[in-house]
Amino acid sequence: MSASKWDARFAKATSPGEPAMVLQENLHLLPSSGLALDLASGLGANALRLAQQGLVTHAWDISSVGLAKLTQFAQDKQVTIHTRCIDLESTFSVDSNLFDSYLFDIIIVSNYLYRPLAKMILQQLKPNGLLFYETFTVDNDSSNGPSNPAFLLKRNELLTLFAPLSVISYREDMDCGDITRGWRNKAYLIAKK
Repeated sequence: MSASKWDARFAKATSPGEPAMVLQENLHLLPSSGLALDLASGLGANALRLAQQGLVTHAWDISSVGLAKLTQFAQDKQVTIHTRCIDLESTFSVDSNLFDSYLFDIIIVSNYLYRPLAKMILQQLKPNGLLFYETFTVDNDSSNGPSNPAFLLKRNELLTLFAPLSVISYREDMDCGDITRGWRNKAYLIAKK
């Protein structure tokens, strides 16, 4: 999706929304200090939560409108978030130094999948750094999320993409059992370098 489409979507937003479940339910795993990155941050609900936890937080996204709103949300909550407007996919394809010299204690990605970034994400985690990743799967049976299969995780794919990391927590309910209950349509991974 282009920057203009995201800008139009975020222009209507009046709040950052809620942090990803993978983060919200696992705040106890965060360090008390360090450097965090919310990659493809959107309106920055994850970034705000990380900053509120005391982490020096960066938020990168394609939408300048989303990042401007995030800056205002951060001011309202009296936290600082360092934003960077960047088209991750285009920049990554021409610049392998996308992350510059940053090494992060925490990287979170939610509702976004661009597989070529996986190797770079692994490289940019500090030793003992944590990755929080949550996005939509091929088992997505709702209108929520992308319809293009290129942006949907295959079953257990997060485990493969980030295999060098040590798994702390993984969840993917798939289509097992009563599909009206549980956590459906997404997978999440928390893993440590």
